[in-house]
Amino acid sequence: MDGLDESQARSEENIYSHVNYAMTIVNIPKAIIRKDIEEDQPISYSVRDIKTELYNQYLLERIIINYDIDPEL
Repeated sequence: MDGLDESQARSEENIYSHVNYAMTIVNIPKAIIRKDIEEDQPISYSVRDIKTELYNQYLLERIIINYDIDPEL
């Protein structure tokens, strides 16, 4: 995925859209991680940490489905 510094957008509208998409992609995973934690409790995480955690969850789910494993084990 391209970062903000790799955009080739020229028009103001395209630049605005690109920035908006980039900020959304950063904030949605943070909201997912933050949903189970109280607001006054500080947490430290990076986008890489979030990406790794979400990918690991996805991978685990695929393994459970493909090998017909009971997830309650």
